[in-house]
Amino acid sequence: MRNSIKYISLNVVASAMLVSVILAGCGEADPENAGNHKPDVNIVQHNRTIKVGEVFNLDGVAIDVDGDALTYKWKFVSKPLGSSATLTTDTTKKATFQTDKVGKYVIQFVAKDIVDAIGKDTITITAKSNVAASNGCTQYTEISGVITTDTTYNGCYKVIGDISVNNNALLTIEQGSTLVFQESTTLRVNREGALKAVGTINKPILFTGEQETAGFWEGLRFSYSNNVKNQLEYVTVEYGGGNGYANLLLDASSGNPCRIKVSNSTLQHSSKDGFWFDEGSIVSSFNNVISTKNSQSAGTLYASTLDGLDASSKFTGNSKDYITLKRSILSKDTTWKKLDVPVLAAGDISINKSLEMEAGSRFVFNAGTTFTVHSAGSLTAKGTKGNPILFTGEQKTAGFWQGLRFSYSNNLKNQLEYVTVEYGGGNGYANLLLDASPGNLCRIKVNSSIFQHGSKYGIWLDNGSITNNDIITSNSLIDNASGTIKIKN
Repeated sequence: MRNSIKYISLNVVASAMLVSVILAGCGEADPENAGNHKPDVNIVQHNRTIKVGEVFNLDGVAIDVDGDALTYKWKFVSKPLGSSATLTTDTTKKATFQTDKVGKYVIQFVAKDIVDAIGKDTITITAKSNVAASNGCTQYTEISGVITTDTTYNGCYKVIGDISVNNNALLTIEQGSTLVFQESTTLRVNREGALKAVGTINKPILFTGEQETAGFWEGLRFSYSNNVKNQLEYVTVEYGGGNGYANLLLDASSGNPCRIKVSNSTLQHSSKDGFWFDEGSIVSSFNNVISTKNSQSAGTLYASTLDGLDASSKFTGNSKDYITLKRSILSKDTTWKKLDVPVLAAGDISINKSLEMEAGSRFVFNAGTTFTVHSAGSLTAKGTKGNPILFTGEQKTAGFWQGLRFSYSNNLKNQLEYVTVEYGGGNGYANLLLDASPGNLCRIKVNSSIFQHGSKYGIWLDNGSITNNDIITSNSLIDNASGTIKIKN
């Protein structure tokens, strides 16, 4: 039988409400049980922003004005992609969990009375990237030379000369270790060797310079090492780039690939880029990586490697906040993800396979460059109304770059939706050019897109172009010097 609540209990309830939290009302009526009220539920408002790896304490308050006994349940509504975070307890008023990925953790607290009336509250916890590792060493073991057998470093080391990993040897760096490099030294992993440096949230690995000067040492260099064991996790690499490239360099070519997996790591204070991946590099994953405070950009790579970068990574805080895309040819079907900085095309980009772009992607082009989809390739660039895709010039000058060019690509996948193309036309044609002939067709579907500030036309269609019928009415063509659209017969 349900107990009736006494007057003195109401005072206790009111005091609890004032001291702990402010609850809205005294329990909503339960439409399924006349005379009953849903429990009043609230999650105490503590700091909602923490660092990855920290433990968050959850404190719930639940009051039932009918005096019913309550049961409790905590649950994740959503977690960042790849998170395996769990609640330590989930049936009491208190619970804890440890963040393991950057992003938002949405958690719900539910209280239920004896007739299954439910009250609930939800909180969003934001986990930010963990700070870089710091050097806590006071004594060091000096190391240098060529490694030809499997070797493990565990502790504090001073690198007094170059280290090379050869002959299929695996160099393992244990969690919590620190390697301090003297001037102009490097750690090079050659084609037969591999490097596995896997730290933890609480025990990261540090590669740093003896002096805190950008470019003091050369950095980590993987030279044609196509080894699946190459891995950096919870690692900080800093004050490198003295080789003229980056803190982390993958030295590769189309016939000599180089492979790596990087996660939860920081690349900072390079004299040039945070990372440099040659064409022929294979980036198995690049998740939750911070590349910041570098003298040039977050990183430089080629078209076939851009898909390795994950949207969870952070590339701001550099002298130039972008990812540099070198002149290159896309030679595999892929998706380019939306990043937190634009991609700067430093040279012509040629697409010979199927390419999809995520909504919100941004591309900035150097003077005279072009983005060409060839006959064997296709481009599907679908933004949204609130998250369009942008193609623009590094300078806001009409004709600064050549524009988007589809050259004899008769592919049904070619589509632009909620895309802005601007400041192109340096090719003498348009922001968007369909290069075709009656015997070499070119096809595209364009909707809800903007073509503006071109030095010639907004759109140029050669004879042999195939488009959707509303290509003019469903798009905006603004401030193009020679007019909106040119159809060549």
